[in-house]
Amino acid sequence: MPERPMPAWRKRLITIVVVVFLSLHFSNYVTGDHHWPFSGYPMYSYTIGERVGENRVAFECPVIYGVPEDPSKPDFLMTPLHAGITHPNRVALRKMMRYPHRSSAYERVVVDCPTEPEARRACASERLIAAALGNVIDRYKKRSLRIKKPPFPPIRGVRLYNVRYELELGTANFEVAKRDLMHEQLR
Repeated sequence: MPERPMPAWRKRLITIVVVVFLSLHFSNYVTGDHHWPFSGYPMYSYTIGERVGENRVAFECPVIYGVPEDPSKPDFLMTPLHAGITHPNRVALRKMMRYPHRSSAYERVVVDCPTEPEARRACASERLIAAALGNVIDRYKKRSLRIKKPPFPPIRGVRLYNVRYELELGTANFEVAKRDLMHEQLR
């Protein structure tokens, strides 16, 4: 049976799909809105379930705060608007801390880390977190030049806190019960 040539409509459809796909990726590259090293997928990013009283639950997760240039002003929570990244914290940062060996940059960051497995994991994790926070600072500064409203306060760095939230069950009420500084990156 002789092979039939591909119909012209199918060739056009495939061409359009490939062009759209490549255009979107190129657009993300040019605008700096690509999603590395973060993901919006929340699985395993925090632990929920610790009961705190009769109608409250607590959970902890890593959260990035901006450090304003003016030392008299308090740290502020970094939001997706600030960095151009969906959920710029909880998921990927927890993953970098727990599983640094899963990062594509692992072999590069462990070059002069200790050889003992736990020390090597901690060293790689620290370096990956530092790179990610540096990325957040760079993205924040670029976006602050592009987005004029609301004005972004100038920052001198970021801090990564392990934040403990307490939620009231059945409501949208929550409070920050505690913040423990994990990492600070100033520029």
